[in-house]
Amino acid sequence: LLEKEFIRSGNDGLVTPLQRFLDGEMKNILRERKVLENKRLDLDSCKNKVKKARNMQDQQQAENELRLSQAEFDRQAEITKLLMEGLSQSRTNHLRHLKAFVSSQAEYYAQTHMVMQELSRDLDSGPSLGSGPVSQNLPNQPNGSL
Repeated sequence: LLEKEFIRSGNDGLVTPLQRFLDGEMKNILRERKVLENKRLDLDSCKNKVKKARNMQDQQQAENELRLSQAEFDRQAEITKLLMEGLSQSRTNHLRHLKAFVSSQAEYYAQTHMVMQELSRDLDSGPSLGSGPVSQNLPNQPNGSL
């Protein structure tokens, strides 16, 4: 019973919240970072186009693409920054869950220690095994045979 309660509290208090974080928030952060990386690659490509433009029309078109790409990159950078800043709150929550798990673990081991002490006292105070003749400890056998 103690072990089942310990497993349940460990699962509910640490594993489940951590799994929710990894499946939800962390997955979203990784996705947004990947989008940011792609926006940066697009921005680098646009900068190269501006450098390689041959005439005024190509130059203006490349600069317009660069401005648009820079705006998209800046927007995505802000989204990613906000998500990353939210990790500090997640860290606080994870620490709280970890502390609760450690507390639960300490309580479990204290309770199991008490159970073992009680068992030891019961064994010390009860009739000792093998203290009497073997026939007294075994069910009645016909003709005294074992």
